[in-house]
Amino acid sequence: MYQTAINELGHIMAARFYQTPEAMWFVKNPVGLSRVITTSFTADTPKSTIDATLKTIAASSEDAITWSIGPSLRSSRLEDRLHANGWPRTEDVRSMVLDLQTLKMSAESPVELTIELVNDKEAFKQHINVMAAGFEFPEPLARHLSAIDYGETFRFPTSRFYVGRVGGQAVAISLLQLSAGLAGIYNVATIPSMRQRGLGTAMTLAALLDARDLGYRIAVLQASEMGVNIYRQLGFQDHFLFDTYSSSHPSQVG
Repeated sequence: MYQTAINELGHIMAARFYQTPEAMWFVKNPVGLSRVITTSFTADTPKSTIDATLKTIAASSEDAITWSIGPSLRSSRLEDRLHANGWPRTEDVRSMVLDLQTLKMSAESPVELTIELVNDKEAFKQHINVMAAGFEFPEPLARHLSAIDYGETFRFPTSRFYVGRVGGQAVAISLLQLSAGLAGIYNVATIPSMRQRGLGTAMTLAALLDARDLGYRIAVLQASEMGVNIYRQLGFQDHFLFDTYSSSHPSQVG
């Protein structure tokens, strides 16, 4: 699920994709939004193969490339190779899970909020602009995203993009990603001037209810510290932590 969402993010950003037998990743410079999508590493992968792959990925970008590693891949051996190749651990990302049959309905949606499913290019561009404002992207990145011609990008068959409006203005968003029998919640964001009004909760709930109506049983998400209490109120429980690492260009590694 997480890999599917990251892959889709790269396409939304019109990133440059790379693939080797050992890994897939994308690079989006100079806006600093590059990610490792997946690797084929196992407990038996030789250290030399891991080292060569990490160096190849890092060399593809002058800026840092981020890799979030879950429990299925996490090991002291991989952590050692990351450290040796100039990939410091930068943060932990909380993964949460919800049985949709136990979804706790919050208070009614703010009366001034209307939520719509994105079905045209203009609404998708508004979704992107709210994402940039809500996550407080640096100005160069926000400007870059706003300038992209997204075409029919919003028509991903496994994704549903939402825009919340107040007085006709797009102020909040969410994204429902349907894959591998799971409903993933992503891109929950509200522009700074409209926070603390329950909009993020309403946007999350709209996506969760759609997922349940479509027959999905389990929902997952990655929570920021700002949003974790909201998700717990809806019934989400902690699942695990992603360990997140960022590359250094090989020329900077001793």
